[in-house]
Amino acid sequence: MDAMRGRNMNNYTFRTEVLIFGGAPDATSDLLKMMLNRKDGGPSMSLGNLLGNQLAIPFDNTATPFGCSMVCWCQGDGQKTLLDMCLRLSRMGVPLGHEFKCEWMGWRLSDKGHLMHDCGFDFDPDDDASSSDYNAASITMNQERVEEMVGIFRRFLVHESIKYDPSVAFICAVSKDADYADEKVREAVKLLNLEV
Repeated sequence: MDAMRGRNMNNYTFRTEVLIFGGAPDATSDLLKMMLNRKDGGPSMSLGNLLGNQLAIPFDNTATPFGCSMVCWCQGDGQKTLLDMCLRLSRMGVPLGHEFKCEWMGWRLSDKGHLMHDCGFDFDPDDDASSSDYNAASITMNQERVEEMVGIFRRFLVHESIKYDPSVAFICAVSKDADYADEKVREAVKLLNLEV
């Protein structure tokens, strides 16, 4: 489906792509287009942009050139498929001397299936600021925030989507440079070896 675009509070731009494998892709796509009213009275936004913003928030206070985050889920016992997605995403390209620092975590969705969250960013081992970036974006160091974000995905999207689609990947690339965010979300899709 078409990329969704948004901006978080520190002028980071995010781009998202959603990959749907088999099933009835219109069901998940229609859910993502659903408009939501905000409690603070601000302008309504699509569910897709709300979820993209949730994945972009950890990068608000970082100096990283880019970050890439994904939530993926599947029906039944497909956790190997989800792990393979995370491993592929961990190969995101970075400048010479940098690392793509990546972590992931998984959850069982009762008897319905599995869900995984993957998060990584451009890490410069020679830059002290990269260590504080890691503290801000790390899944393992921010488990309470991660559980809250995954809860939003489960409540608003996964609960319905998993009824129709065998597996889905929601990918978000974040950068202060909008063109770079576009480039990185396309790279993520290519790494997953799927056409959007």
